[in-house]
Amino acid sequence: VIDMKKEAGYDIDDLNPVISINENRLWLFTRKGAPWGNSMAKFLEYAKANPNTIRYMSGGAGGGMDSYVKFTQEQLNYTVDEIVVGPSQKRALMTAAGEGDFTVLPATSFIQHWQAGKVEVLMGSGPEKPEPPFETAVSSLQMGIKKDPFHQKMAFGVSPKTPVSHRDWLAKLLTAAAKDPSFIKKRESIPGLKVKVCQHDEAWQHSKDVMDFCEPMFKKLGIHY
Repeated sequence: VIDMKKEAGYDIDDLNPVISINENRLWLFTRKGAPWGNSMAKFLEYAKANPNTIRYMSGGAGGGMDSYVKFTQEQLNYTVDEIVVGPSQKRALMTAAGEGDFTVLPATSFIQHWQAGKVEVLMGSGPEKPEPPFETAVSSLQMGIKKDPFHQKMAFGVSPKTPVSHRDWLAKLLTAAAKDPSFIKKRESIPGLKVKVCQHDEAWQHSKDVMDFCEPMFKKLGIHY
């Protein structure tokens, strides 16, 4: 994980969110026909009996989805064969094709593969028991993880040099658009996705909380600058 300020010239203080509009649950899903079937418990049994053999399709250390996998490894005590393959669409496709065993993504990135019968959903982040169509999965709380704060937020952002008055004007427009009933209905038809509007201060604080939560974990793993 690089030093963003040193390597790229910016850090979290430069983030300037307008609003965030989604709260998207993360799902651990696996290829169809795996030895553990659609059971998270059997997945863990296999992983512990066969250390470093389950092929994890990774987007690279430090990303949000990879942070969640590292978090569940720490909490549930299992190991994987991490294969860095790139963006979410490729990770989903390689898992569905059987070239990888599992990955973690929001449903927006893999629902078409589930609908095609190519993947099984094993576990969702957070405490809520998964609802249809992923009702055969379990929550991380059901697997014994008592504190799981992970989910994905999608936000609109602007340059840090943007005047506050301009940012706030845009926030009013986007907030009004996010209240449209047809928009809400379409978004909430996706498993694990909720429309939840957060204004600038709350959206920025969420980013800071993520950094504070994940940084010690990456330092412990030895992959932090």
